[in-house]
Amino acid sequence: RNPLLLVESMMSCLKVSGGLSMMASGYIIYLVSILPKKKQTLYQRIMRWLSCCDVITSFAFFLGRWATPQYGSELSCEIQAFIIQLNLCVVGWNACLSTNYLLRIVFAWRSGKADKLMKYYYIVSWGIPLMFAVGLWISDFYGDAGPWCWISRDHAWARLALFYVPLWCMILYSTAVMSLIVHHVREMDRKFADCEYREASSFKVTRQSIAYVVALLVTWLAASANRLYQAIDNESDVFALAWAMSFFIPLQVCVCVCVYDNNLPTELIKLTS
Repeated sequence: RNPLLLVESMMSCLKVSGGLSMMASGYIIYLVSILPKKKQTLYQRIMRWLSCCDVITSFAFFLGRWATPQYGSELSCEIQAFIIQLNLCVVGWNACLSTNYLLRIVFAWRSGKADKLMKYYYIVSWGIPLMFAVGLWISDFYGDAGPWCWISRDHAWARLALFYVPLWCMILYSTAVMSLIVHHVREMDRKFADCEYREASSFKVTRQSIAYVVALLVTWLAASANRLYQAIDNESDVFALAWAMSFFIPLQVCVCVCVYDNNLPTELIKLTS
């Protein structure tokens, strides 16, 4: 295998998947923005923030090795690494979205009560990732990480402790919450089998719940396996894992946009009424 061709293949993947993700996130931002501000629900505001985070991080992935010292500068590398570390924000907003679903569907919270949690969602989704990203920059942990700049190979423990451990905590939380929601919706459907209006609403909510979990798992499984392998064997890479990581990470919002629905808050109301 020609190493140069392999690297070029990975860079092409970044350009394609990063571009698609930016367009997908931009589309969600547009759909939310055309709604009157007073009619924007918590679900829609969460999706807007999630998409804004994704546009920024997807652009950093799109740059690929253009930002590394080989093609750019030390500063451009550090900025790219900082932004990519903030990719935790996207997963954080996914966890907040799961929490909103849980409170609205399972615990039947009304929108006014659920809206009061937004300040805590900012802390989880912006505050904690920003704290990690700034701390890593101050500690001079950023550097060339292969397809892009991020935490350098010399600090593999930091990759796991300050990114992948919190990442998988949020993914497992979102998976557990969405599984509980799907189970609850099915139980309620059996209980109210004669209510015809529930069927379509249940399908939409169930489809979105499953799609968001699938998006998280597909996005991060290969990347996690690749970084774990690198932590164990710092001198070598598995190309298949590195290629899959380069392709799937920037695509994290594309699955979500396929099932995004501006009318979902109405479906939540139907399921809790």
